[in-house]
Amino acid sequence: MVLAVNAGNLSGAPDMTTAAEVCREFEHRRGRPPAVLVRAPGRVNLIGEHVDYCGLPVLPVAIDRAVWAAAAPAVRPCVDTMLRGAGSEWERYAEAGFRAAREWLRPAGEPTSAAGADVLFHSDLPVAAGLSSSSALAVAATLVALEVGGGSVPAPDDAVARLRLASVVAEAERGSAGTRGGAMDQTASLMGVAGHALHIRFVPHASVQPVPLPENWRLVVAWSGKSARKGGSARRVFNERVAQADEIARYFGAGPAANALGSVLPVSGAKLPGVLKKRFAHINGEARRTHEAVAALRARDPGRFGELLNQSHASLRDLYEVSTPRLDELVNRALGAGASGARLTGAGLGGCIVAVCEAGAVRRVMQSLEDAEPFVARPAAGAEARSPAREG
Repeated sequence: MVLAVNAGNLSGAPDMTTAAEVCREFEHRRGRPPAVLVRAPGRVNLIGEHVDYCGLPVLPVAIDRAVWAAAAPAVRPCVDTMLRGAGSEWERYAEAGFRAAREWLRPAGEPTSAAGADVLFHSDLPVAAGLSSSSALAVAATLVALEVGGGSVPAPDDAVARLRLASVVAEAERGSAGTRGGAMDQTASLMGVAGHALHIRFVPHASVQPVPLPENWRLVVAWSGKSARKGGSARRVFNERVAQADEIARYFGAGPAANALGSVLPVSGAKLPGVLKKRFAHINGEARRTHEAVAALRARDPGRFGELLNQSHASLRDLYEVSTPRLDELVNRALGAGASGARLTGAGLGGCIVAVCEAGAVRRVMQSLEDAEPFVARPAAGAEARSPAREG
């Protein structure tokens, strides 16, 4: 499968993108309507940070901001995969999606088209903000390649296939981006359920259980002003944390990789050497907090849920050492304005915080964060590919 890509805006437009707008922009640029329209949502991780690559449960939500892709078969086959105007960093994530589609189709024995495709990407997700814009781009590119390349996108209710596809995209993304993350982001994008958080488990096998969010809870997201790009120093720190988790897993005889830790917790880290003791304390504590947060969510208990988010942030700050003074400041502001709980979301080192509050407090919380471009994130359905004909 060979794809030629013409990229649109990947800067994270402030206004919500509509499907019709993306289709019109594609037709304006290419002189013909798109044949397929794809939406791949970003995610906000509520709790369970830096533990998916340890094989431990997480609790994200897919959100109503997304990467969109409008596409049509190319008039002439070509090998140009340059994302024009988006930079080489983002090109890697589109290439990861195309690679994932090839890997997905190969074992299924499905035919792939040699024809190229014109693709217009557009995103209203803030870029490098800890909301998985990169993984959403990889998922969107995967679905485009499957549709245009002669394959088929697993139906939203085919959980087994979608979980497997998430794993394939995650592996392709690791190869392209050079980061050693888990599969939370891709799973959240593909498996989202409107109005629900996703309790994702990875051990002994991947599974997703949607958990309803109470109707009067709000998720306020605010940006620290510092990008959390998966390159340079941020990538080095992220991969260092994964390597430390690998070392912890080997210490306990769980296996050579961090994702084996999920099979041995809880255990004591008292004898771990040096900084590994701190890292393990976060991993072990975050596993417990995630379990308790799911129970608090089911009990519709914002006080307990918020307390667990606060504990998670303190652990990420003091034990995993991935917070920043600006993130800490935003968390404290949100709590002072009436949020039940707040924490950094994503890998940290910049990016965003998420604050959970009841509907009556949302205005005060957003006002306290007004210099951090706050918005209310709404839990959304997972990625989809559809005919653009009905978008008008």
